Amino acid sequence: MRIAVYCSSSVKVAPENLKLGFDLGVAIASAGHELVWGGGKISVMGTVAQGARSVGGKTIGVIPDRLMNIEFIDNESHEILVVEDMRERKGKIEELSDAFLVLPGGIGTLEEFFEIWVGRYLGFHEKPIAVIDPFGSYG
Repeated sequence: MRIAVYCSSSVKVAPENLKLGFDLGVAIASAGHELVWGGGKISVMGTVAQGARSVGGKTIGVIPDRLMNIEFIDNESHEILVVEDMRERKGKIEELSDAFLVLPGGIGTLEEFFEIWVGRYLGFHEKPIAVIDPFGSYG
C-alpha cells in the first residue's frame, strides 16, 4: 500500500512534531507500506521520509519545480517526480496513494487535507483519510 503523508515544511516547527514525523515514517515502512509525500527534505516533511528510509522503506516524492530550492528536494528518495505546480502535485499524490495521513502543519497542509476530504465526500474516491494530531495543533 502507498500511504501519503501531508505535513509541515516550515522551519518553525516544534521538536515533538519532527519526532512524530520520523516515527510515522518508521511505522509506515515497518508495516511494509511505501511513503508518498511532498518530496522536500526540511521540517516534518523531511523527517517522515528519513524515518521511512531508516528501516528500508521506499519513498516517492512529488515536488513542484518552483519549490525545489525552497523545500530542498530530497535527493535520497527512491523516486522524485517533479511537477509543474501545486495542483499537479496534489493530483499526483492522490493518484499514487491508497490512503492519506495528515500531521500538524500550516495552511498548505490544511489545504491538501480539505481537498482530499472533499474528494472523498463527493465520491471521487473511497480512500481512507486520518488526521494525527497528538499535541492539539489543530485545536
